[in-house]
Amino acid sequence: MKYPKTNLKEILLHLFVAAISFLGRKKDQFLSSKILFNKFMCTFVQPQPIRWICRLLTITLFIFTTALPIFAQTITVLTPNGGEIWGVGSAQEITWTSTGTVGKVKIEYSTDNGSSWKNVKASADNTGSYLWTIPDDPSTNCLVKVSEKDGDPSDTSDAAFSIITIIEQLKFVTDKKIVTVPEGGTDTFKVKLSGEPLSSVIVTIRIADNGDPDIMLIPDPDPLELTFTPDNWNKFQTVTLFAAEDDDVINGVAIIQIRAPEFEDVDITAMEQDNDFADISLKLNPHTGTTGNIIKISIEISNNTIPISSFSLNFIYDSTLFSLKSIKKGSLTSDWITIGGVEDPSGTITIDGVADAWQAIHEDSQGALIRIWLKVRCDSFTAKTKSEIKIENYLGGIAGFSPEPCTDNITLVPCSRLGDVNSDGNVTPGDAQSTLEIYLGKRAPKFCQKTTSDPNGDESTTPGDAQDIFDCYLGKKELPECLDGAPGTLSSASFSPIKRIGYKRRHRPIKPKLYPLNTIGYSGKTVKIPIIITNPEGINSFSFEVNYLPELLEYVGIERSQLTADFDLRGIEEIKGLIRVEGESEKPIKYNKYASLAIMEFRVKQGVNGRLPIIVYNPGKDLFNVEIDDGTFFGLEYFDEHERFLSLGQARIRPDRTLRIPVKVSSAFNIKSFGLELKYPSDKMSFVGIKRGELTKDFTAVEGNELELGLVRVGAYSMSGIQERKPGTLVELVFLVDGTGGKLEIVELVDDIQDFIIQDGRIRLNEKRDRVKKLWFPKLYDHR
Repeated sequence: MKYPKTNLKEILLHLFVAAISFLGRKKDQFLSSKILFNKFMCTFVQPQPIRWICRLLTITLFIFTTALPIFAQTITVLTPNGGEIWGVGSAQEITWTSTGTVGKVKIEYSTDNGSSWKNVKASADNTGSYLWTIPDDPSTNCLVKVSEKDGDPSDTSDAAFSIITIIEQLKFVTDKKIVTVPEGGTDTFKVKLSGEPLSSVIVTIRIADNGDPDIMLIPDPDPLELTFTPDNWNKFQTVTLFAAEDDDVINGVAIIQIRAPEFEDVDITAMEQDNDFADISLKLNPHTGTTGNIIKISIEISNNTIPISSFSLNFIYDSTLFSLKSIKKGSLTSDWITIGGVEDPSGTITIDGVADAWQAIHEDSQGALIRIWLKVRCDSFTAKTKSEIKIENYLGGIAGFSPEPCTDNITLVPCSRLGDVNSDGNVTPGDAQSTLEIYLGKRAPKFCQKTTSDPNGDESTTPGDAQDIFDCYLGKKELPECLDGAPGTLSSASFSPIKRIGYKRRHRPIKPKLYPLNTIGYSGKTVKIPIIITNPEGINSFSFEVNYLPELLEYVGIERSQLTADFDLRGIEEIKGLIRVEGESEKPIKYNKYASLAIMEFRVKQGVNGRLPIIVYNPGKDLFNVEIDDGTFFGLEYFDEHERFLSLGQARIRPDRTLRIPVKVSSAFNIKSFGLELKYPSDKMSFVGIKRGELTKDFTAVEGNELELGLVRVGAYSMSGIQERKPGTLVELVFLVDGTGGKLEIVELVDDIQDFIIQDGRIRLNEKRDRVKKLWFPKLYDHR
């Protein structure tokens, strides 16, 4: 603080000292005051009365000088005064107040709480404010000082403020700029931030007032608020838009505004896709096609606003997967003069239609313009394939129709080999039975069953096809893998009977297929479900997922099979109802016959009855292109409560050394078809044939065939099946024995007996007594 800079200042100071000296009556002080008084032309006062007047004046001046502080010079800093956060590069205002006659001021700042100072402005007008561009000098211990140029008076911030480096301005990030919302439907866009905020950010989403009122936010009302924090700023949040139905034919537009303080505004354009104008579409029946199958494609229109008497369009498809079979008139063009198309090799057909005026399609019609039949080429793909078809270049009465182009997908599935009607990877008596059921109308063929049940290629399923399939199972005929070309190109003469097929030929590689084996289970018990693979040769790593119903089954674990005994096998339940299975080994599988890769173990929950799906999907690694099928777990109500067994019964040897061995089952209920293979010592026995048992006396076919020396295959099927829950003999195997006897062994079961347990599976003929001994044979399937 300073006193006013005038002569009065000096005078008053001297008077103050003189008064103190006089009142104190100290000679040295008094003398000094006399000297001071001489400076303003005042000598020692004489006579006595005047001396008292001088004393009175001195005292008065002393009292006056004590009141001088109210006229003092002061400076007070207002901002920054503590707690402010100022960013580097920003413009901030330093403010202060002053009293008295303060001239130019000096402004300084400190980043170390006042230990040292740096200039902001060495000389600034005393206006009470100064706009300061914050230097790149970050600190949390900053102060500002304002003083007169000579340093007095001055003032400093009461507390520290902060200078920080400002991060690049955060922005909104969206996954799209234009959203197309179908009328009566919804569409979405997503929002997140470009960087981590210092604190929570409330983002407001609203629709601009001048947009189409049919477009609105869900949930209503508008506006919608999204909260982003330092924890979720980089995670998209979804905004849903809805377009209400209206009667116009206009594609409305609305602007969706995204706003937040200190963020750059972002707008999203929402476009309504109106459904009230004329449109054109593709309709597929079915959406799935298989090799050799015919796919029927319907091209339809709706809501045409004018009559249509002619049209033209291009139909585009993949000519490597399909061939054009025919183009037919649709329901709306059945009486037109002409409908035709010109195909080029690349898979584009230009289709035209012309009608007389009276045949024109009326306004606001709905139905098919044309129907196109495509045939799926045989063996043109080995795994499930999606193929796009497209229509475009609308001309004539359909010009301007929407959408253009219009596209759709067909899912193509490799067809099973001919004769494999049930698509289980093998031709068995059950396939012959299914073929006969299709012929009799007891079963409607689906997907590729029309093809697989027609091995002679005459486009019809007959009892002859069932017989061919049965003979193929027995090894008496060989069926081609697939039919291609025009119908009927393969005649029955193509299937020449053969006496014997070698073992390797019989087990030639087939396309790999993966599926769960159908399994029976009972409440409270543990079941094992094998995952079957056809032709596993060469596999040394695999993965797939298994989906089941956790409300009905409880996953216990996974076991290796004979194929994967040396594999590192893992079955992890990622969530309830979903198991991921992985396996790998240094040595690839050499076996090429179907078998199980892994065995899934489940505990059946109480009260489980009926059919439950077991689904395998997402095959990977060496199974990447494998075909997959679903399996079924059968509850108690579908099958016997007890496990069922198959055994070789007591052999009977006749005097002519003919050996008859019955094949018995513990319960024959619901057996409609079955097959089995039996090994025998060909150096000691020779196969003669088979005879029906009491259970199969009414079967449609019961036969046996020697595939190769030492291996017999037996098959049978029936339309009605066996309905009695009783044990009995299925067939009798007849051999000639050379006197020494030998060992017989059942090695394979298929169809309705595939889940039977082989009990007494081996028979050894005693060389001395010619008597049969029974030996216990381990269970064929380790899932029982």
